[in-house]
Amino acid sequence: GFLLWDVPPAEVPALAAQATRLRIQQRNAPEMAVESRPNCYPIENLRRGQPIGFGLGPSREEIQEAWTTPEGAAAELIPGRLWHTKYHWHRKDHDKLAKKIYHCCDNGDGIHWDENFCSWTVGGDEDLELYIDVP
Repeated sequence: GFLLWDVPPAEVPALAAQATRLRIQQRNAPEMAVESRPNCYPIENLRRGQPIGFGLGPSREEIQEAWTTPEGAAAELIPGRLWHTKYHWHRKDHDKLAKKIYHCCDNGDGIHWDENFCSWTVGGDEDLELYIDVP
């Protein structure tokens, strides 16, 4: 599968409750990373045990308000790799963090990361990692 957890998914909400931000990074490529701004919807979703963006369809502007790229990272990742519509959240298991981390519905140039696929884009082939800034 494409979801390998260092901690069981059921423990993520408790970790996220101690954190303020999260980071998505391409494995072995720290310049390919995005970070959520403190206490915005990405970490709130994880606190509830939901995939990032669950129930939402954030606009490009809302993505830019909630996300940033770390110093030296590829600025083109925001908003292009993160925006999505809300039309897919009703599908089976789309509400379960254990099965889906991020899904850019209607955005083929955005993250698709679940049990069957992991990439910055549809058709891509990158390993992504999710970090939670637990103190």
